[in-house]
Amino acid sequence: MTFRTRDVSGISLGMYAAFTFGIALWLLYGIRLGAWPLIVANAITLVLAGAVLAMKIRIERRRGKR
Repeated sequence: MTFRTRDVSGISLGMYAAFTFGIALWLLYGIRLGAWPLIVANAITLVLAGAVLAMKIRIERRRGKR
């Protein structure tokens, strides 16, 4: 829904950045273990979370420039 509406006002930048970083750490952990279910699940989640985080940063920068 966030991608469709581009409404990220309810998302805290700090919390979402921490969440995305945590997912990246889980992905590294899965790679270290060689656990494919962890790797696949966290890679997909990291891509989606990274896209939302990038959208949040981009929208906040636009609002700050106005």
